[in-house]
Amino acid sequence: MKKITGLLLTLLLAISLLGCSKEEAQFIEIASFDVDMSGYESMPSTNHHFRGITPEEFMRVYEEDGSGIFYIGYTGCPNCQAMVPTIEEAAIETDSTVYYLDPYSEDYDFFSYLDDIMATLDPILRHDSDGTATIYTPHIFTLINGEFGTSYIGGNETLEDLVSLMEEVK
Repeated sequence: MKKITGLLLTLLLAISLLGCSKEEAQFIEIASFDVDMSGYESMPSTNHHFRGITPEEFMRVYEEDGSGIFYIGYTGCPNCQAMVPTIEEAAIETDSTVYYLDPYSEDYDFFSYLDDIMATLDPILRHDSDGTATIYTPHIFTLINGEFGTSYIGGNETLEDLVSLMEEVK
């Protein structure tokens, strides 16, 4: 009886470990564009790991269960200024692309998509005591098969934090 119980426990453990294995990210084609990052201190205008993405394209990636690393920020944000070079360093270390949404971009009208973006990002946004969600910058997060992974808001993350976030999508 002990052998049967032991075998059953071993089998259950093996099954549970298989169920806990990391799901591989499925990648879809993401329409992105070159983005000038020279407005961020110590960032080159080209030769970096950031790619611009429109709000409409972000919504499509989410709805089609895509995967990627996404960053919301803008050059006038002091915390964004501080965080972007560390994001770039993590992207170099992990050979990752970071899809960049700039609320004040001249390439698209971010605010015309605001309701849809807020509804989509609601699970990873900060909420006040009344439950009202707000987009704070800088905000970096992963999307894995249409599900949100790690999300950092505020810019206090270490290089190790960002490397770990980016490795979720590998």
